[in-house]
Amino acid sequence: MSLRAWIAIRAPGLALRLFTLSAAELGIVGEELAARAAHAQGYRLLGRRLRTKSGEIDLLAQHEGALVALEVKTTLATRVPAPTAGGMRLVNRPLERWKPEQARRLEQALEEYARAEGFSGLPRRIDAVEVVLEAGRPPELRILRGIR
Repeated sequence: MSLRAWIAIRAPGLALRLFTLSAAELGIVGEELAARAAHAQGYRLLGRRLRTKSGEIDLLAQHEGALVALEVKTTLATRVPAPTAGGMRLVNRPLERWKPEQARRLEQALEEYARAEGFSGLPRRIDAVEVVLEAGRPPELRILRGIR
């Protein structure tokens, strides 16, 4: 992990004011912040960046009796004027980039992992974590349960 990513995990708003993160660093920061948010909401993390023949599982956890693959999508905030609220609204939400084909591959990866590691008896679920980073602001995180 780069020093810039390490700083960004601890103080994302400040880090983004000081330097630009590469796409890889942005992904690392997003996954770490997502893991912390999931843990705080009762997810028991089992692994990160797990590879199967079908694809990669960003975060794997157990939650409420289910084996859960968490897909993490991170982006830098883009804000535009909000026509009715008189303020700014966020555009380009991270999950807008997620395609059905990616969801199918993640389901297959979760099935493969469950069979290989002895989790076949557990129900399975796919959740997503949206991470939005913006200079000078705390990160915005949303966990969306059962998106697939």
